[in-house]
Parts: sequence; structure tokens; C-alpha cells
Amino acid sequence: MSSSSIIAATSTDSTSSSSSSSTRSSPKKVTIAMSSTGSQSDDNVTVVTNGKPPSETEITATELDMMESGTKRPKVHGITSDLPRLVLRNRPFHQSSNKVHIQHNKQGFKILKLLKSDWFHAILRWPTSRLLLMLMSIWTGAILFFAGVYVWYDNLDTTISCGLGAVDEPVTFAASFAFSLETCTTVGYGLPHGINSFFEEGCSSLQIIIYFQMAWSMIFNAFLLTFLYNRLARSSLRGAQVICSQKALVSVVNGQVRFQIRLFDADAEHPVVEAHVRLYAVMKHRPVPRPLRMLQPDDDLGGMLFLSFPTVISHHVDLYSLLHPPTAAMNMNPAGLVLRQADGDTAGRDDVICPVCGESYGTLHRWKNHVRFQQIVEAKDEYPISGTHLSLDMEQIENQAGLKSTRDLVELKDYFENNVSEVICVVEGIDPLQSGTFQSLQSYRFEDLVWEANSQFAPCLEVIEGNRRQPRSFQVDLDRYHDIVLDPELVEAEKAAVNAEKTGPKKKHRRIKSSSRRYGDALFSSAVQSSHVLPHDNV
Repeated sequence: MSSSSIIAATSTDSTSSSSSSSTRSSPKKVTIAMSSTGSQSDDNVTVVTNGKPPSETEITATELDMMESGTKRPKVHGITSDLPRLVLRNRPFHQSSNKVHIQHNKQGFKILKLLKSDWFHAILRWPTSRLLLMLMSIWTGAILFFAGVYVWYDNLDTTISCGLGAVDEPVTFAASFAFSLETCTTVGYGLPHGINSFFEEGCSSLQIIIYFQMAWSMIFNAFLLTFLYNRLARSSLRGAQVICSQKALVSVVNGQVRFQIRLFDADAEHPVVEAHVRLYAVMKHRPVPRPLRMLQPDDDLGGMLFLSFPTVISHHVDLYSLLHPPTAAMNMNPAGLVLRQADGDTAGRDDVICPVCGESYGTLHRWKNHVRFQQIVEAKDEYPISGTHLSLDMEQIENQAGLKSTRDLVELKDYFENNVSEVICVVEGIDPLQSGTFQSLQSYRFEDLVWEANSQFAPCLEVIEGNRRQPRSFQVDLDRYHDIVLDPELVEAEKAAVNAEKTGPKKKHRRIKSSSRRYGDALFSSAVQSSHVLPHDNV
């Protein structure tokens, strides 16, 4: 099977026997190969463990469809697969080192031939200590090489004295090394036994040797400065100051189930230029990062951010989301694109197609109004039932649950645990100091999620009173930055809704919400008088 993407990782599982307690087994190397031919549903996934042939572990198309629908969990030789993190959380304050934990199998000289065209960046990725050791070794080796050249040249003809050695005596290696060192560093001490002796007749070859050593020294000094500057001032380190929330929050906002993450730049006084964010989901049965559409900030506008303030990014878990269980009745065939239902709600894209006339509508509600009106018109004009809107059952349309995304957090939680390996957050921006682009990565697995419908990130913004020297200013309370609290307004609204259902049906009315009244949207710590902080292990 031809594969276009191979991901190799290491996972550890525990086994137990009837005669002894549970013991940890040795690490297993899990390779998942995926072909890029055909449509998404026709991908062939092969899992190879401990060198077993692909024929023993091949996953059929039916099993793959069952994994997509959440009715079957992916397994590796009878062991429920647990893929390793692509982004490790190995930095303080629950942050990552902004590296993707992925390797490739060694290909010997094949990969070296490929790296020859980009040797500078390949060497620049080395640790600073190793890079310095390599450069200093090359520099020292060059000095020793030219010291040997000077000894060789002085021994060619002992009758000519060019100042390297004493009269009628060859130069020693220690003296030639000292001369090579002062030539390389251009300190200008002169020849060991004569300051300007190399200008004498018959010493032109020595002048050529000195010329080549000084030319090499200038070029090497330029390389040394370039490597050290690019290594110490690399913009990739700037991503360490972008702080991602320890937990991702799954809550209900304005009737939408949203996957939320909070971001903030520690160097808030100097805003990041062109900051933007992306989200990717890695599925257990198809471990290739695939994009998740965002509502806030709107990815149609580039997902732009202002990281100097704590910012919450939101992904709507709708029918098209990879975090939503697949349904048999999909609104619109995505045709390979990544769609979102919010575009249909705002008349930005048609999401529902009438099976009779072929007209398309943004929401299910608009389509139902269309069917009602057409049924009135067709009934008045005595249209036949077959092939017209009169053949559509309005009760069946009302109960079309497949056209609505679920708000059941228990169902979403179970689907995420069984099918989603992790969600990766990628923040990109330009450092205003060095004008270099950097990335900040963070990973969220099942244990890193908080599932609470009426919750929000704790307000962490305060106003500090000023004085004569310093005016009033904002302050971000990092002690509350990772906290998640219950939203008292949503809790009261939920209680009111339950009471309304007990007393009678609610009146339908349209309400235009011009601005949010949630306490958490105000960001200020003083906005929430008494809020219950949820424990971080509430998953």
C-alpha cells in the first residue's frame, strides 16, 4: 500500500496476569500509515505494531465508517489505541515547548543529500552548546592546520630565512602555532624571528599562505557571528510568552456548544503584530491534524487576535465539527470543504436544500416556512400530492433532529473520549522587536477539558489605581488566569427555564442581543461577586 503520511510514535500500556499484580510492559512502537488516494471515507488505514505485517492489522472501510460514527473504538492488536501527544506540555505554567513530537525513520545518506540544500537551517536547529563546540573545533582545527603548513614551508629550504625560525634552525611547532593563532586573530605580534622578514626576496610563498589564512579567518568570523546572532535572537523563542489556558472549556453559549481556550501574551506592553490563531483536531483512527472552524475570532477574517488582553477563542461544535458525533442526515454535503453552521444562520451560506423544488435555505426554520407557504399555495390551486410540497410531512420535518447539532455534553464527552486524540492550538504572530514570525503551540486531550454547560473562564482583569508618577492601568491576575467558574447568570437562566417548563409552555419571541451581559465577558475580577471555582480535574 502506497502511503503519503506515516506517523511513528511510542506508547506504553500495562498488562496484568492472574498470578501477579499489574506490571508495565515495554514500550511499543506504533506506526499508522494512511494513503492519500481517493476520498476521505475511502482512506486505507493500516496499523503496524511490533513489526507485525499490515495484513494482520488492516482496517476495513466498514470499520473505518464505524469509527467515524463513534460506534467502534480504534484498536491496535486488541489494545485500545492511545496515541501520544503531538505537542508535549513540558514547560512551566502548563505550557508547551512549541515543538511537534514527531520523528522520521532514518534513511542514511538519502536524508543527508536532501539537507545539503538547506544545511544552514539544519545546523541552526542544533543546541547552542553543540553549535559552539562545533564552531570552536573548526576554528581550532584550522589554526592547527595552518601551523603545520608553516612548519612544512619553513623546512622546504633552510637556506632562506623568512622569520619563522631562527637562523639555520627550523621553526618549532609551538612557535608556528603561536604565529598561526596571531595571524588568525589579527593581533599583529609579527613573525617569531623577524617582524618584516616575509617581505624579503624568496618569501612570496609565505605571503600567499598568510593571505589565505587571513581570508579564511574573515569568512569564518562572519559565519561565527551569523550563527550566534541567529541562534540567540531567533524569533521562535518569542512564542514562549504566549500563555494558553491550562484547560479547554466546553460550555453552552447563546444556545451553542462551544470549545473554548483562553490566550494571553505575557509581554502585553508590546503587542504582537498580525497575531492569529488556528485549531486542529487529531482523530485516533486518522491521526492527521484537520482544521476546526472558529467563531471568535472569525476565521473568515483571518482569525486575528489582540493578545495584550486575555482573549477567549471559540469553536462551535456543530454538525460539521470533527468534535461532533456524525449524523446520518447532514444538512449540506461538505464536498471536502470544512463548513460551519453559523454561516447558514447569518445568511452567509445556504445549508438546507428543499427536496421538492431544489431551493436552498440557510436554516431549517426558513425551509419550514417555505414548505408551509408552498403547501398553502399548492392546496389552493389543487396541485397533486405526488411530487409537490404537499407530499412533505410537516410533523416529520419538525422532528428532523439530524439537522440540529446536539447540546448533550454527556454525548459529546463520550464521543471525544473514544474518537479524538487531541486538539492543537496554533498561535502565530510577528515579533515587533526582531520582525520575525513565531509560533506558539498547545495541546488539549480529554483529560485537559472541562465539561460544564454553565461555566466560563474566571475574570482576571483588574484596574490598578495610579499616582502622580504612574496613571491608572490594567493588570492581569495570572493567579486566576487558569480558573474556570460557574456563570451565575446562566445558572439562574437555567433554573428559570426549568420552572417555565413546569408551569407551562414558553411564549416564542425574537430577541436581538446587541451585546453580551455575561459577567465573564466583562473580564474584570470585580464583576463576579461570588463565583464557584471549578476544580481542574472536573473532566
